Amino acid sequence: IQLGDKLGLSLKGINYSGYELYNFLDFEIGTNMSTYLVFDVGAKNTNIVIISNGILKFNKIIPKGSEETSKFISEELGCSITKAEQLKRQYNTMQLKGNANSEEKVVAKYTRRFTDDVLQDIQRVIEFFNSNNQKNKVNKIYVLGATGKINGIEEYISNKLNMNTKALKLFDKVTFTKNAMKIKARQQSFINCLGAHKLKDRNFCFIKGELKFSNVSILLKPKFHKITCCLLLILLGIVIFKNNSLKELESQKDFYDNYIISNNSAYLLQKEIFAIDSKI
Repeated sequence: IQLGDKLGLSLKGINYSGYELYNFLDFEIGTNMSTYLVFDVGAKNTNIVIISNGILKFNKIIPKGSEETSKFISEELGCSITKAEQLKRQYNTMQLKGNANSEEKVVAKYTRRFTDDVLQDIQRVIEFFNSNNQKNKVNKIYVLGATGKINGIEEYISNKLNMNTKALKLFDKVTFTKNAMKIKARQQSFINCLGAHKLKDRNFCFIKGELKFSNVSILLKPKFHKITCCLLLILLGIVIFKNNSLKELESQKDFYDNYIISNNSAYLLQKEIFAIDSKI
């Protein structure tokens, strides 16, 4: 609210992450179905929501995030957090093969440990919710974010919680242009961004690195930006050229003024000399 006041903005409301998840799911897969739980693991927190028959019934944020896994990997391998993050992306699996190296084993160990820790919280949430909603018990789990991209995560959670689990790895209703293919692999990072808007009557499209509505005004279109920049550069060039021309004219004017003055003085001196000669 204070930030809005400082920016001179009139706030109509304040959104929160639970509703953003609900809004996105309503847009992507629909919410008018049987009761299901969704969890999204962030860097510092994990967001858990339960949706039942199109209504957001439960929301809880637990202070557990993927940074914990990176920290433990970093400490055991003696590497930087950045290196640990790279190893997590490289060895992105819950199941080890027989020829796994030491780094892969460490990554898998802490990935499973963190996942088990989060699943314990989820299990308690499900038990609490089901005990108070006998007719609409949770019967499916959706996994969002980077956790949903881990190989074998669906089977792992299904076996742990004995419940049908699906990871939303790709979005069906968000399109990517050719220039935006580099960020397509990170589309899970934009769930909250998408969910912050009213999505029912909109389609989204990624253009380069920017998220756009498909029905954006011309002021938001890249071609308009390019044309505007070109026109501004042309205008700037004209202004600079005219400014330099004025300076050159002023310089020439000063030169001619000095020339006239100097020649006028010589003419007066010559006239005086002729006057003296005539008297002599």
